[in-house]
Formats: sequence, structure tokens, C-alpha cells
Amino acid sequence: MSRITLQDVENIVAQLSLDDQLKLIAHVSEHLKDTIPSEIDEEQWRRENAERIKAFLKLSINMSAKVTGARRFSRGYSSDP
Repeated sequence: MSRITLQDVENIVAQLSLDDQLKLIAHVSEHLKDTIPSEIDEEQWRRENAERIKAFLKLSINMSAKVTGARRFSRGYSSDP
């Protein structure tokens, strides 16, 4: 069995709808919440987690735009005005 890389997961996530990406974030956040050591300040954890989520969403949107742009290009369309 081959090991799944972060790049593999990012490529798969980019194929999900925005709604499913948000559901995935909620699921992962809940999972991480259960694994966080109790000595970490909760507010600090929330700030760090919010930054991770923002970065994830930005990456997802950028990857989605690339996929959409590639599809338009392959169909003979251009995003240029």
C-alpha cells in the first residue's frame, strides 16, 4: 500500500465543492480539537487554528482557480478579456 502525501490530499481537496471543503475543515478541526494537549491556551489555539483554516481555504481557492482555468483553456476559452 502506498503512502498518501500532503500534495495528494491537496489535489483531492481541490476537486471538492466549496461546501464539501468547509465540511472537511469542520471535521478536521473537530479531530484536532480532541488531540490538543490541555496545557495549550485555548485562545492561542483558536488563533492558530483560524490561521491554518485561512491558509487552507486560500490554497483550496487557488487550486480550484487553476483547475477551472486549465479546463477553460483546454476548451478553447481564455479568462483574458
